[in-house]
Formats: sequence, structure tokens, C-alpha cells
Amino acid sequence: MSWAISFSQNIGTSPYLAKTAPIQIPTQDTIQVIDSLISNMNIKEKVGQMIIVYHAPKSFLKKHAIGGSIIMQNMLKKHLTLSQEIKAIQEEFPIGIFTSIDQEGGNVNRLKKLNGYKKVPSPFKFSQLDSTNQQRLIDSVSKGMYYIGLNLNLAPVIDPSHDSQGNITLMGQKERAFGRTHEEIVVNAKSFCEGFKRNGISSTTKHFPGYDVKSNSDHDIAVSLADSADIYRRAQVFQNLAKCSPFIMMSSIQYPKFDGLPSVFSNKMVNLAKKLAPEALIMTDDLWGAALRHYINPKASLKARQYPDKDFKRLAQMAFLSGNDLFMITYPQKALVIQSSLEYLITRFPNLEYQLDQSIHKILLQKARMGLIQALRI
Repeated sequence: MSWAISFSQNIGTSPYLAKTAPIQIPTQDTIQVIDSLISNMNIKEKVGQMIIVYHAPKSFLKKHAIGGSIIMQNMLKKHLTLSQEIKAIQEEFPIGIFTSIDQEGGNVNRLKKLNGYKKVPSPFKFSQLDSTNQQRLIDSVSKGMYYIGLNLNLAPVIDPSHDSQGNITLMGQKERAFGRTHEEIVVNAKSFCEGFKRNGISSTTKHFPGYDVKSNSDHDIAVSLADSADIYRRAQVFQNLAKCSPFIMMSSIQYPKFDGLPSVFSNKMVNLAKKLAPEALIMTDDLWGAALRHYINPKASLKARQYPDKDFKRLAQMAFLSGNDLFMITYPQKALVIQSSLEYLITRFPNLEYQLDQSIHKILLQKARMGLIQALRI
């Protein structure tokens, strides 16, 4: 299979160079550094660490203490410039940022603008490979991500290809699923995220507790027919992968037989994710998704400049109160709306700062593991 050895050819030398080895087991010194950083942050800076935003200029990220960025496919047209920007950010910021991308393969192949990465097999096709070729593929993709300076993959999808009634899901239709059964999903997703972990890139399992509908929940309100037993069974897949994937992304699907709220807004659902994977960072999907904004205000225009900030503030506050640790947003200016709305909420209700600090501690601990805290760099 020629693709397995061709991806990493003709890439060149990256201007991004890691300066430190990740910390695998936090020491008491690590915890003390983290506690010191937290004690010197104000609420705005803490909330900023919880935000992962569409990649913005260094000045924007620094001014607002943003904790992470999302790299999109079109940004890789000027990959050398992007790599240099990321390198400068990671070297300059006392607390480095998560640099993330959705690199699943197949229909979601964000690296296709890089020479040699135009075609990367989908998760479904990945599952058809033997273990040797799976790892050759992951090693090649990891090299492309490292070349840019990326440290977080917003993958793998561990959703089922079919729902509990045997109907094919959106993930099955798009070949984004590794399989139909618990066993098929776990064995292939584990190979995927362990391969990235071995190459210094963290993974994100998604979409909790399992994307089992045909519709696109970013664009339309999606409702699952799964009962509680099926939800718990699907959620076990996330628990099985917690050791190799320190991030879990919530879905935007509603589960009426569980509690009826979109998963990302459900304290009950987020707490289930935390119970199954206590050390994982729980993140939202894109909070600018049309379905979530429609859920908050069905009558409001979804046009970017017309959707009311007061409604988006409410949306952000619901995501925080449900217990999410990280907030993803593809609209940089709305990141500031998230930040100001949560700063207001926590200032008004000081008891919420305990929840905030718990999330920040988890975030900084993960950044320490990834070598992103300057005070801990060798």
C-alpha cells in the first residue's frame, strides 16, 4: 500500500521544534507550579484558558489569555508561516496553547493541503488495515501534524456506524466510524489514539455519549432514540479509551430518554463522562453550531451578525454550568462573548470559582504533561 509510506515524503524541515519532553507523572513540584499559576490568575485569565478558538493572531491570543486554537484546512495553504506563528507563541507564552485540528482521515482530512497528504484513509478504511499498516499510517500523519506544531488531534470519532435499531448513522454514512460494535470501535480507536500518543500528540474521543443519528447535529437539532441502557453501553467505549485519550468531546444531540437536553448542556451527561474518565478534559463541540444557537432561541436569526449576544451569553453559561472544562468556538470575536459572560457569572456567584479552578487545574496539568508550561520546561 504505497500511501502508507508516501505521506511523509517531501515535507521538508519544520521551523517548529519541541523544546521539552512531556511530563508523564506529575511531581509535587509540578503541582506547586500549577497552584502558583492559578493563584496569580484573575477570573478573565482563567476563563481564557478554557477557550479553544479558531486560530487567531498571537496578539489576540495573548491579550485575552486564550488557552488553545483550532487549525483549519485553509490555514495550511501557508503552512510555513503558520508553523512559525505557532513556534513563536509556544516559546513566548508562559502557558503554551493547545494547537488542535480535526484530523480523522477520509471526509475529514484537514492535512490535505500539505504535500503528500491529499488522501488519508477514513476511519472505516483504517479499520480494514492490519496493525502494522495502521501504525505506519499514524506515524506518517503524526509527522505532518508535528511539522506544523500541532499537539492535539480532535479525533478519533468513536461513535457507532449504526444505532441501536440497526439504522446507519451519519458517522456510518460518512465512513467516520471505526465500526458497528463496541469491540470493533475500541480496538481500532485504541490503535489510533495510542499511535498519536506515542508520537507526542494528544487525542480527543468524540462525541459523548455516542453520535447515533442520521442528521448533522451542528446544523439541525438532532434527537436520539437511545434509551438509558444503550447510552451507558455506548459511553463505556469512552471509558475504555480514557488512558490513551485525555480529551472527551460532548455531542450536541438530545437524548429524551436520558434527560432531553443537548448532551453538551446536560449536567447529568457531563457528569457521566467525568465519572467514567475522571482525569479527562471534557470539551464542547463548536458552540457556534447553528443547532445549539437555535435551541437557545428558536426565533433568532442564525446569521452571524444578527444572532443576539445575550442569547449566546446564555448558551456559554449553560455550557459552563453543565460542567464542561473547555469551550470550542470557531468565531474568534464570540470567544470574547464567552469570556465576558462567564467572568460576569462567576463574579456574581463566587461559589462557582471553585468549579472554575477545578477545570483550570486539570487544563494546566494536561499542559504540563504536554510540555507547554514554561516554568516546567527543561
